[in-house]
Amino acid sequence: MTPDPRPVAARFGPRAANLSWEPVGGGFSGAAVWRGADPAGTPLLALKAWPADFPSSRLAAIHARVALLAHLPFVPRIHATPDGDTVVVAGGRAWDVSSWANGEPERGVPSAGRVSSAAAALAAVHAAWRESASGPAPAVLRRLRVLADWDADQPAPVGPFGDAVRRAIGVLPRHLAAARAALRPWATRAVPLQPCLVDVWPEHVCFAGEKVVGLIDFGAVQVDHVAADLARLFGGFPGPSSLPAALAAYRAAGGRFDEPDGFAQVLADTGIACAAAAWVVRGGPPAVAARLHALLDRLGS
Repeated sequence: MTPDPRPVAARFGPRAANLSWEPVGGGFSGAAVWRGADPAGTPLLALKAWPADFPSSRLAAIHARVALLAHLPFVPRIHATPDGDTVVVAGGRAWDVSSWANGEPERGVPSAGRVSSAAAALAAVHAAWRESASGPAPAVLRRLRVLADWDADQPAPVGPFGDAVRRAIGVLPRHLAAARAALRPWATRAVPLQPCLVDVWPEHVCFAGEKVVGLIDFGAVQVDHVAADLARLFGGFPGPSSLPAALAAYRAAGGRFDEPDGFAQVLADTGIACAAAAWVVRGGPPAVAARLHALLDRLGS
């Protein structure tokens, strides 16, 4: 059952309490999101109930990380309760409130201007989070774990998810073999590591014209190589690869990327196949079938 957002919104003070709250989704994770609008219908705040298994301590740590981006106008501001808390626990879930991100995500092939703007936005985030650490890229290790899980446990193609699983079992093996070969040389190679967004899909970047005006969903922030973000975002757009142009714009905006460009391309090329394999292995609700079919379509193109 979807929880009632109003009692939680009231705990964030009069401004949140006096808004009208409308559900706007939450994705496959089990999260739920509401848009808070004023009497004129202008959206002002976003209220999110995080998945039931998402620890409140982790959310508070993410808020501390996001606070380092307060100088970036496209990053939503995290709001606190009158007592200064940015996380409220209610109904067994962690909740937070942030400013509403205006603009709309790119739903097709991005223009050169949007590619450049999005790459510059990533460069600014990464610069604010830059740290001195090194080791094998977690993005590589995550993909290799997915490949190991695929080898060990493929579900039978049954139920409402079955057609997509059946198609994946027919399509994926050759792509996963290529992914394994491409990833292995990077499995033990030390690269610079720092906090990254990790789950920055195209739907998480909002544009007004060519300009990035919103960057949402920081729930997957963890230490990785910056190529993980570049590959996830620019490998997620449809059409011809925009990654070479994105890397050039990223460096021009001050982004630090010292590895060969081919490393980002490896992560982009293997990310689609490994994401599809992960959905097959762990399964999901019927709605996930559309995501899996979309990933397989990308591989086919």
